[in-house]
Amino acid sequence: AELVVLAANLEANAVRIDLVGLTAKGLEFA
Repeated sequence: AELVVLAANLEANAVRIDLVGLTAKGLEFA
């Protein structure tokens, strides 16, 4: 169960990083 939670957290963090990256790129191009 712990591994599942860790995997879910890593996936959520990856999505968050992608969103932040897209926002940063959007600001750069704005």
